[in-house]
Amino acid sequence: MHYFFIIIIWLLSINTAWADCWLQAEKMFNIESELLYAIAQQESAMKPSAIGHNRDGSTDLGLMQINSFHM
Repeated sequence: MHYFFIIIIWLLSINTAWADCWLQAEKMFNIESELLYAIAQQESAMKPSAIGHNRDGSTDLGLMQINSFHM
């Protein structure tokens, strides 16, 4: 049972860190954090390691699925 509470606290701290990241990006790029979050949710299901392969041979990487052509 002790581990259960540790895991809950750990998960809550991760969500707080993510929220801070979205708010920083909102300020930096002048785009609503809710929109940035929605894009990441749609593009990668919030998986930072997501990789998408396209028919043209390019690759989409990360949360926002940035195309390798732009890197």
